Amino acid sequence: MFALQHPLLYGLLGCAFATSLYVGLLYIWRGLPRDHPLTIKKRMLSVLLACVAAWLPLYWAYHASTSSQVKPLTQLLGLTLRGMPLVALLPLALTMTFFAGPLLYDFLHDPTALLEAPITLLAYSRDLTTALLGLKLQRAMDVAASPFADRHLLLWRNLVVAPLSEEFVFRGCMVPLLLLQGSSKAAAILLPPLFFGAAHLHHLHDLLTYQRVAPRTALPMVLFQFTYTTVFGWYECLLFINTGSLVAPVVVHMFCNLMGVPHFGRMMQQGGSRPWVPLLVTGLGVAGFAALFKPLTSPLLYTVVAAVS
Repeated sequence: MFALQHPLLYGLLGCAFATSLYVGLLYIWRGLPRDHPLTIKKRMLSVLLACVAAWLPLYWAYHASTSSQVKPLTQLLGLTLRGMPLVALLPLALTMTFFAGPLLYDFLHDPTALLEAPITLLAYSRDLTTALLGLKLQRAMDVAASPFADRHLLLWRNLVVAPLSEEFVFRGCMVPLLLLQGSSKAAAILLPPLFFGAAHLHHLHDLLTYQRVAPRTALPMVLFQFTYTTVFGWYECLLFINTGSLVAPVVVHMFCNLMGVPHFGRMMQQGGSRPWVPLLVTGLGVAGFAALFKPLTSPLLYTVVAAVS
């Protein structure tokens, strides 16, 4: 079988297949910008279809494997809740440390905007759970449909659908595929984020076609996005491998999408009489992140966490 004869090539082709599927299915719907409500709804369906098929290269490699030490397929995909809630909270705390300065700035200047999305998601979870436990099926159906209201679509796309689908495809499907095909841990961390970064290059089309951004401005914007999504992907791959679960990268992805890229220039301009405070806290946060990175991403830590959970 090809997967056994050319393991690394098969792994890379599997990653390319998942990437092409994820991005290609977004473009079966044409004619409207990416943030239009109708486009968002259709693309939610597209990424669901991508998730249904993206794991097939891993499935075939799994069944072709002759090793007796291979974990169950669901465990390879990271579909486990072992170690909860610490497997979510520890990586989230580490990441929040990195964002200490922007978090302080947002809380000082517009805490409502920062808290609005988490409060909305928590209220949705509470209302849906209450309706289901109370066997109020019509109420449950109404609550379940609420994310598709136009006013909520951006929130659900950015904080729920994108993190869940992207982590499943670009971490859950790709990382174990490369490891199963004999790649080193370092290669399994470094390679999938290149596909993840490349999957964001298609935003150039929206910038040029719908936002009418000049090419000389749009191209650096997209290349910057490729760079930071690739670096972010390395971090997420490390979390996925060391925790053995998709929970950590999904939760971190949700938080980072909530925060966005820090605007240091705006932090300086709107910092009031002490604009240096958020920047100082940013520096301290980065230092804290560096100090805590190794202990809070240690695979031994999450082995113990899973054993006692």
